Amino acid sequence: MAGTGVLTLNDDTIQLAPGIFVFMPANAPHALAAASNLAFMLTLSKVRLATRG
Repeated sequence: MAGTGVLTLNDDTIQLAPGIFVFMPANAPHALAAASNLAFMLTLSKVRLATRG
């Protein structure tokens, strides 16, 4: 949401800046390095299976 940085996700390098959206699967290897004061939003989601009923 502010600042810049670099996210390494599953051996891919992603440049972070305002407006960038990244989907990260559960348990994916990752690392984050801020190049400037970095603020971002993290949202966690639980997968739900459809039920019949």
